[in-house]
Amino acid sequence: ESPDERLSVLQGYTDELPERTVVLNVGDTTRSGTSETVSTGEDGTITIVNVADPGDLMRIGITVSKQLSEWEEVGGKTAVCFHSLTALLQYAEDPNVAFRFVHTLLGRLKSTGARAHFHMDADAHDQHVVATFRPVFDEVLTFEEDGTVRVES
Repeated sequence: ESPDERLSVLQGYTDELPERTVVLNVGDTTRSGTSETVSTGEDGTITIVNVADPGDLMRIGITVSKQLSEWEEVGGKTAVCFHSLTALLQYAEDPNVAFRFVHTLLGRLKSTGARAHFHMDADAHDQHVVATFRPVFDEVLTFEEDGTVRVES
């Protein structure tokens, strides 16, 4: 999804955007390596950082870590939406590389006090791959076809 689509989802859950919002736009080769910041009006900003290669986990990790460091210096609460593990698994060398990346990222998020949630389309993956990722998360929410949500701790 585009940055505008992700921001639209965020706006659907809140009356106003957070003071500082960053969207890491991965895989958009037309904006490769660029960054743009726009004002939201009342001292708020939205920054879109572009990383062209979705398989470049090092660049993605460095970009996220740098942003977390900047926000850690400013203080306040940090929330991260990782959309999605499914896309990550499509571009990573293999599921083990993706798992190590996520495990390292979770450690970095925890060290900064950030809260995060990750999306995955479990139907798009072998159940072994899904089961590999489950233990690294505090909770797993499964959205059933009938609209119910199952929570596993």
